[in-house]
Amino acid sequence: MEPADSLSRDYYVGPLFTLACLLVSVASSSFFGRNIGEISCRYRLDYSPNGRAFGIWGIIYTGCVVVCVVEITGLVPVLSSEVFFLWGGCWLFCSLWVPLFDDRRTCLLGGALVSIGSGAGCALAGAAVAKAWVPSQSSVLSLAPALVWPLSLLGGWLLTASALNVGILLKATDPDSDKSCVVVAPQKATESDLQFEGRRRALIREANAKAPANVAFEVWILAFVVALVTILVKDPVVALPAVWAIFNMRAFPAAEYIYAVIVCSLGLVGAVASAIAESE
Repeated sequence: MEPADSLSRDYYVGPLFTLACLLVSVASSSFFGRNIGEISCRYRLDYSPNGRAFGIWGIIYTGCVVVCVVEITGLVPVLSSEVFFLWGGCWLFCSLWVPLFDDRRTCLLGGALVSIGSGAGCALAGAAVAKAWVPSQSSVLSLAPALVWPLSLLGGWLLTASALNVGILLKATDPDSDKSCVVVAPQKATESDLQFEGRRRALIREANAKAPANVAFEVWILAFVVALVTILVKDPVVALPAVWAIFNMRAFPAAEYIYAVIVCSLGLVGAVASAIAESE
């Protein structure tokens, strides 16, 4: 992290690169994202969170834009270029994931898993490089947590989403699995794209609301993986998306899910302890 009073002339390249990659991701979602909801519904998992959980994307996008714009001004300490390039790389993998998340061929879903996993890896690596939560005697690092949290949140959410992608891929390759939670009638000639989209989403929401609230053992695996990664990255924010997702699962507050939240919370505490230990 560079002090605001000693920035190099090209300090703004990193934030601009991240913003450009974010726009590519947004454009990809706009062009190819229409079938994501249907596929997620078709291969609904017991540990799929309710739709409101995905509202976290609005926070992640907004946080990324705000941080990059603030960094471009040069009025505050600027994160290293390596962090921004990893952040931008994560957005590029996200943009690639959208068109690959298609069940027409199993290889596409496999490619989507590789893409979202790579995106998670880039974001988590960026958060680890930033070391935002490692205490320092220098005041330069005092703003680090406020500047890095959108990246950490993105990495944690993609790590959680990767678990969903694994489950969907396994279900898509299982010939005996139920591959449809709702059948959406084709768009009518008199129906606009907006009207069809509204009808489709309403049917999916209705089907999701009627889905059984089964406790999924996969949540335990996710909780332990998230806790371990959070400690390794030394950033407590990484664990928050998994906790948010668990809160929004249909079986919550089942005792097993409460225990999973506790495991994630222990990872959060461990990340802070690990960061403090590194500074000593």
